[in-house]
Amino acid sequence: MAEFMKDERISRLLLSLSNHGAIDFNIIEATAPTDTDKIKLSDLDYYSRKSFPPCMKSLMTALRNKHHLKHWGRLQLGLFLKGLGLSMDEAYTFWKQEFCKTMDTDKFEKQYGYNVRHMFGK
Repeated sequence: MAEFMKDERISRLLLSLSNHGAIDFNIIEATAPTDTDKIKLSDLDYYSRKSFPPCMKSLMTALRNKHHLKHWGRLQLGLFLKGLGLSMDEAYTFWKQEFCKTMDTDKFEKQYGYNVRHMFGK
């Protein structure tokens, strides 16, 4: 009898979860970060180790080790950093510091600087 009651409770739980009205997917409305919420370039290493989700932590580790990411990795990490509130100037500085460890500044400006500005709509 106890097994039946347990199965019935699980069935009711699954049934209630399948009712999409029972789950509020918009618990927190997305808003642009305020000046007090924005992350600074100087704090980026700390937050990347402590608070980034595993996918972004992995991209940061790969970038720090290889000083380069392929296009989709740059796009994902760049837009994530923008979402955290990193300014365009700080993002540009961040990417330039990393990439210029394996290439000269002119190559970065010509091949990669545009992508950073593009992420910010410039």
